[in-house]
Amino acid sequence: MKAAVPLVKSLVLLALVASMSVLAGCTSIGLEPPDLTLVNLQMEEVTVLESSGLVTLRIANSNPEPIVVDGLAINLKLEGRKIGKVLSAERIEIPRLSTATIDGELHVSHLAVLTLVQQMMEAEAMSYGLAGKVYVQTDLGRRSLRVERSGRFDFDGEDSEETL
Repeated sequence: MKAAVPLVKSLVLLALVASMSVLAGCTSIGLEPPDLTLVNLQMEEVTVLESSGLVTLRIANSNPEPIVVDGLAINLKLEGRKIGKVLSAERIEIPRLSTATIDGELHVSHLAVLTLVQQMMEAEAMSYGLAGKVYVQTDLGRRSLRVERSGRFDFDGEDSEETL
């Protein structure tokens, strides 16, 4: 029985080393987060407190291998304030170094936008942002990649800028 104890300890140590390797592999997969751009917006329902519609986003995969997108959750911001959210449960594969489009549901809070109306009327430019998570399926399971895009829109059409 005493001879079995070192064997059990060795197996436990081997299991720990193997699990650490898998965990290190998760963090070293090194997937670049995809880029998002708005392709289309179609409003479907407008109520007193909320507007909803369909959004088409282009997802650019700059990785040298394909990725499987398994949904996303993106917050929309104006002047740093969250005004709405895009959700999609769609699952698509994006080839390596390529793009694809994904449809999502958009919900915009009129109360959140109302707090910005006066500022929008007086502003010559406004900042906007998309920030959230894109869920990808990997060999090790599903993981989330943070995505963020922001910029300023100049209402005069000059000096609009965008950052990734």
